[in-house]
Amino acid sequence: MFQRSITRAGQDSSAGTRAVVLRVIEASSGTQLLEVEQRFPGGGAEIVDTALAELRTLRAVAHRSHQPARTMRFTFSGTDAAGTVASVGTAPDAALPLHQGFTADLPLHG
Repeated sequence: MFQRSITRAGQDSSAGTRAVVLRVIEASSGTQLLEVEQRFPGGGAEIVDTALAELRTLRAVAHRSHQPARTMRFTFSGTDAAGTVASVGTAPDAALPLHQGFTADLPLHG
């Protein structure tokens, strides 16, 4: 459990706690994944964010976020993220599809 605080206009305020759970799970392909689930208050309810990464390389695989007003789901490939955003209570086929290309060139220092 972590204590959260928010700073606005130089003023700190308590924002509750954040629970973080780490698990190693096995994908259907047999690859071991690190699952990081975070639960924290937001929007008058609980937000649950779940990130999946390959355990061996920590390469991002997927992210899910269940919020009071919307649900987001994304999967990651080498150069893009694809997923959906839907308002809570809408039909699955009403979800807004999203696609974002990116580059992740990180300098390596030895």
